[in-house]
Amino acid sequence: MAKPIIHLSEFQFSILKQKVEMEYGLNIHSKNDCLGLSKEIHARTKENISQSTIYRLFFQLDKHHPYQHTLDTIAAYCGYNSIQSLLNDINQDKKISESLGANWDFNEMRHSLLFRCISNKEFLSITDYLNSTPPSLTIENKCQLGYTIYMALQHCPKSAIQFYKKFYNHPVVRECFFELMIDPDFKLPHYETGIKLYLSDCQETNSIQNFQDYIFGNSILARYYFIQNKPLKFKSTFSLLLQKKNQSPKKFNQIHLFPKLRMQALSILHEHEKLNPIEFSLFVNEVFSQIHLARNQYSVIEKRMACYLILEALLILNCEDALIASFLKPFENDFHFKMKGLNFDEILDCVQPNGLLYRHHLTT
Repeated sequence: MAKPIIHLSEFQFSILKQKVEMEYGLNIHSKNDCLGLSKEIHARTKENISQSTIYRLFFQLDKHHPYQHTLDTIAAYCGYNSIQSLLNDINQDKKISESLGANWDFNEMRHSLLFRCISNKEFLSITDYLNSTPPSLTIENKCQLGYTIYMALQHCPKSAIQFYKKFYNHPVVRECFFELMIDPDFKLPHYETGIKLYLSDCQETNSIQNFQDYIFGNSILARYYFIQNKPLKFKSTFSLLLQKKNQSPKKFNQIHLFPKLRMQALSILHEHEKLNPIEFSLFVNEVFSQIHLARNQYSVIEKRMACYLILEALLILNCEDALIASFLKPFENDFHFKMKGLNFDEILDCVQPNGLLYRHHLTT
């Protein structure tokens, strides 16, 4: 009896791929990525899907239609009971995306309601639009919304400051734009103003969420000031972060790992300016020890975050190769790719954490 096969539409495949990449924590670009994913799928589901099968699914779908068993296993890897259950969610996502007018394609996006309203500064319409978003938005829907806002502001910079002022405290904009589509290199117009407005809403209550937002936003600002060679602004922003952390150590321990790791990376930048080379080496090695002691409890995505943020700080400072290598060595068996043979910049690119999964869309 022939095995049942499933024909995926282009839209269904693109969302399926996004969901797999979200779980895996890495974009699937090569045969090595397929091999790593094969191992991850087996570790989670105890089912075997070969490297070649995954390669055909991701790169030769026009020539090979996947078997249902293959897609059921991939669906299980993504947390679904079956491929049909996953496809039902995808079809619902499509309806929501169409109702929102959100799209990854820039040429289509520029005709969407949200894009046109931002371009024309029709803020009352934007408010109605944002308030109409359903509470059941998936991560893909949220990223599409954030991306639409990002591209609209990039395309229409005169709308930026007024948009930030009007919507910095709107929960949809805060999550979908400021957090999921964070712009760490500050390429958007007047983005520093936007982040400061985002931070102004973090002081109203003592909630964990506001505490986390405060650490998150200020850590992005501090990194930017350091890279832009604005030492006074960097030091003052980092001091605010330390003060907040020291005032509420219990809250700090409860926030998401990403801002906590960002704080450790910033501490490396901060201490580099204060310490002599020997003292700095001792300090950095202590940070390394803390990371690697906790590393055994991290998921793969969390390991990527730790590796990425600390490695980035070391590269910003042009630290010695031996010091960087000592940090990377414990990670050698944590990821599917082989670090040996890659330079540090290539490793940094390979370990981009899940939070940056959608950044490749912003090169449009």
